[in-house]
Amino acid sequence: MNYYLPESINEATFLMDTYGNDAVIISGGVQVTNELSKLSINPSAIIDLNKVSILKEIQELEDYICIGACVKHVEVSKSPVIHKSIVALSNAAEKLGDLQIRNMASVGGTIALSDSYGDYWSILLAAGGYVNLSSKKRERKVQLSSWLEDRFLNIKEQNEIITSIHVCKVEKSIFLKQDFPNLQSLCIAGVIKENKGRIVITGATHLPIVFSFNILNNHRYHNYFNDFHKYLVELYSHTLDEYLFHMTSILVKKAINHLNILKYRLQREKE
Repeated sequence: MNYYLPESINEATFLMDTYGNDAVIISGGVQVTNELSKLSINPSAIIDLNKVSILKEIQELEDYICIGACVKHVEVSKSPVIHKSIVALSNAAEKLGDLQIRNMASVGGTIALSDSYGDYWSILLAAGGYVNLSSKKRERKVQLSSWLEDRFLNIKEQNEIITSIHVCKVEKSIFLKQDFPNLQSLCIAGVIKENKGRIVITGATHLPIVFSFNILNNHRYHNYFNDFHKYLVELYSHTLDEYLFHMTSILVKKAINHLNILKYRLQREKE
């Protein structure tokens, strides 16, 4: 097994093209280390991206926050740039796993793993944005809304490397997480941007539940909740057990109530 520590994206993509299916990428290393210890993978090459400095940066752009693939979750939780532009992402990072995971695991690793039940996916899909991919042949962008195909399954091609994600800035955002005995955690994120709201739930179904609505000045939170509840019944009442359906509804009601409060704060700030 060969270990490589490239210092540029071009060098990393060259190595990926050379080894193909026999290479694994490390941006944090948690998932790869677990798989190696269990002997579930036996790669010919390990390509460690942690010497590629641009992949360790968090940048504020006009409409997006760009987060490099090697940025650790603890850095996301403490970033003033992220806290200012999308505080729910900071909150999600604070609650992700334990301290060791937050210090070691990377954003790129989370995107690559594509556990649709994971904490980040609710806020990433609520805010929107895209994943940046590089290979020897090309660079491309994939919308976050198109990334997940199923739990632990995404549309990344074999020789592509995740270099960063661009997450849209929003005006207001919230993140809620609830752990249940003998159940996967439910995560709910909500955002407000340009008079539009979006709520995303992860942990209830294999793919996240997405609900979008217009923010109307004369609408109370229970109106939004009634719309969501109708949507949930129509699409998911036959796939969710009664308890999970009930708990999802309760948490969404709480999230919509929070968003309604944030909506009025936002209106006051603009006056």
